[in-house]
Amino acid sequence: MIPLNRIDGRRWVHANLVVGKDGSTIFNGNSQKLSSAGDRKRFHQIREGADVIVIGRNTAENEPYSKTPKPLIILSSTLETFEKNPEAVIWNKSLKDVLADAEMEFGSRILLEAGTQLLKSFMEEDLLDGIYLTLSPVEGGEQRIDWQKFFKNFTIMESFEHGEETFLLLQREA
Repeated sequence: MIPLNRIDGRRWVHANLVVGKDGSTIFNGNSQKLSSAGDRKRFHQIREGADVIVIGRNTAENEPYSKTPKPLIILSSTLETFEKNPEAVIWNKSLKDVLADAEMEFGSRILLEAGTQLLKSFMEEDLLDGIYLTLSPVEGGEQRIDWQKFFKNFTIMESFEHGEETFLLLQREA
């Protein structure tokens, strides 16, 4: 289910996102209430296949990123330090430069753990290869999306259910 490398050996850029039954992407400011034990287990398995994790400033401020098992890059034009995780690096670069520099410095398997705003930016520049999506039964959160419209240029490659959740692997259409 979790690809570790692209077949052709080129850069691998995937995102990981949990979405509630009503399209919520956060609940009280972060994604923790949308996530279950099964989702967190999958989340950590996905991280194991990555060389580096990329997040945005909002994710850094609202999610628990004090320690990560892989190098952490925070994309921000305003953040100068990140006291929760002094090992994180903060970059203010174009998305294409972020990917090129991340690959050169950390490796070709890049995992984007970000909110919908940064995800949308990566998709608009055609920089995402795939998305690990968890469909959660939780409702009542904020920043709702219609995930099928949001990821309209992606195809479901794999799908399985665990309890009330559905886990999807979406791949960008060629």
